[in-house]
Amino acid sequence: MVTGPQSLQALGLSKSFPEDGLLASLRGRKRLIFSGLSLVLAPGDFVCLHGPNGVGKSTFLRVLAGFLGPDRGRIQLGSEDLTPRGILRRRQVTLVSGEERSFYWRLTCRENLRFFTTIARPDLSRGAVGALVDEEIDRLGLTPFAGQRFGRLSSGFIQRAALARGFMAGRRFLLLDEADRQLDPEARAMLLRRVSGLCLAGGAALWVTHRPEDLQGHSTRSLVLSSGGLEDLEGGVPCGR
Repeated sequence: MVTGPQSLQALGLSKSFPEDGLLASLRGRKRLIFSGLSLVLAPGDFVCLHGPNGVGKSTFLRVLAGFLGPDRGRIQLGSEDLTPRGILRRRQVTLVSGEERSFYWRLTCRENLRFFTTIARPDLSRGAVGALVDEEIDRLGLTPFAGQRFGRLSSGFIQRAALARGFMAGRRFLLLDEADRQLDPEARAMLLRRVSGLCLAGGAALWVTHRPEDLQGHSTRSLVLSSGGLEDLEGGVPCGR
């Protein structure tokens, strides 16, 4: 993969977590999640990432998005080092997952989306945020539930709300962690069209899934993460350790 000034690059990333248990914690023992992972996400890329449970796929996305810091390695946008900047400074990358705890359960669906969009898009006026939220609510079929408290939504509509939040952030690099897990076939097809459209318009996506066959015909590359590292299935070339 040829890098460029607009490419998001993971360079030799490693991540570990403290081992469970008081004695292990006191001794500073750590469990290695992954080591030496490198990846380039260039404009137009729609990358499928899959692999067995427990190898660090979700953790890798969270490091790329700035929610977690790597133990070693760098994250760059072109030549700019994003590694120490954290989530609030990483304005070109957004992560979409169905994690309910990242929303406010006592607010309505619409109030949640307005709140998060206001944070992600400080360039927009209050009226523009409201219009964008209403448009996205309609596109994702959330209109009948927009006034409900978030905690009362079904898992499928929570996932739709997470997608709405991700798309409205307006970022060029979209990271999806099993983003279609709770979706019905119609919503899944819509999501594939939206992500493909983003990539055709010059954005890029990295989609973690346990069903890579669903992305065939849409993704431009297929990668597998295992205990041996990251491998590009198209060419059989290791992307990392």
